[in-house]
Amino acid sequence: MLIETMTLKNFRGFADLTLEGMRRLNLIVGNNGAGKTALMEGLYLGAAASPQIAWGLRQFRGFAPPQGPMAVPSLAALWEDLFRNFEITPGVDIDLSGKEADKKPFHRHLRIYSAQGNEITVPFPTPAEAPLPGAPNAVFRNISFEWRWARNGEGEVKAVITPQVTPAGLLMGQAAGGIVSGILPARWGFSADLAAENFTGLVKKGKKPKFIATMKKLFPDLVDMDAGHEQGHGLLLVRLKHLDRPIPAFLFSDGFGRIAEILLLIAQVSGGVALIDEVENGLYFERYGEVLRAIDEFSKEFGTQVFFTTHSDAMLDAFHENIAANTEDFSIIRCFRKEGGGTSASIISGVRAVRALRSGIELRV
Repeated sequence: MLIETMTLKNFRGFADLTLEGMRRLNLIVGNNGAGKTALMEGLYLGAAASPQIAWGLRQFRGFAPPQGPMAVPSLAALWEDLFRNFEITPGVDIDLSGKEADKKPFHRHLRIYSAQGNEITVPFPTPAEAPLPGAPNAVFRNISFEWRWARNGEGEVKAVITPQVTPAGLLMGQAAGGIVSGILPARWGFSADLAAENFTGLVKKGKKPKFIATMKKLFPDLVDMDAGHEQGHGLLLVRLKHLDRPIPAFLFSDGFGRIAEILLLIAQVSGGVALIDEVENGLYFERYGEVLRAIDEFSKEFGTQVFFTTHSDAMLDAFHENIAANTEDFSIIRCFRKEGGGTSASIISGVRAVRALRSGIELRV
C-alpha cells in the first residue's frame, strides 16, 4: 500500500492537519517539539488494528509499562495523552488514504472517543491487599477505538474496540484490515531479540542473500550472518574475516546494528509502512549517503513505504546527493510549532521537493 494523504484532528498537538502528496520515501524534519514523532505515531495508529498500539506508544516515549493493578488515574492516562490538550470530548480522528499495489484506492479512518454511557467500573484493591478509604470501586469513562476501512472500491467495514478491565488486566481486541507497519523509536536501543526475529523472517522469504550483500557493501569485513540464541534471548550473529567464531552484532558495532535493524524492519513490513525516528542515531555522518541508498534500495525491493525523521543538516545534504538526484519519488514534511501553541506541518513532494533541496534553504524549521 502507498499512503498518499493523511488527516489528523485533535491528535497530540495537531488540531486539524491534512497532508497530501506522500510518496514512497518521506523525510520528516523540524525543531524539537515540532511534532515529528507525533506525526509518525498518528500514521502508526491509523494503520494499526488494536488499541494495544496506543499503549505501546507510551513505552516508545520512555514510559515504563504498568506493574500490577492500575489505579484509576493511571488507567485514564493510558489514553488521554492521545487527545489534543488532553481534552477527550472532541475525540481524535485519523484518516489515511492512498493506493494499493494494483492502483485501486483504499481508505482507513480511526476515531478515538468516549461516548456518553461508555463507562467502566474499576475495582480498588481489596482491604486485605491495600486498605483504601471511600467507595470500593470507581467509575471511569472508557475510550473506544473505531476503525472504518474500504479497499478496492468495495463497501466500508467497521470495527469498534473498547478496552475492558478484567482481573488479569486490560482486555484489548484486534480488528481486521490493518496495514502492516513497524516503528523504530528514537529512545529505544538495539533489540537483539527483535533483530533475530526479523532476520529469521527475512530468511524465510528467501531474501537473506540480498541482505548480506547489502551489508557487505557497507561493512567489507563481514562474511556472513545468522540468528541464534543465548540465555533465552535471540541474537543476531555476525561472522567477520578476522575472527574464527561468530559474535553478536552489538559487539561488532552500534552502527552495524542500527543499519541492520532499519533494513530488517523495511523487509519485515514488506508491502506496508516502516517508521524510523531519528534515522541518523548511531551513524557516522560520512555513512549517511550509503545508508540512504540502502534504504532506497530495500524500499523498492520490498515495496515498503518509509517515513523517517532527522535533525541532521548532514543527513539532508546526503539525501539531496544520494536520493533527490536519482528519483522524485519522495516528499519532505516540515513540522513546526504554531504561534499560540500546538503543532502543524506542510509537505512538498516530487520535483518541488527536489528543487527545495537544491536551493539550499533551511528546511528544518
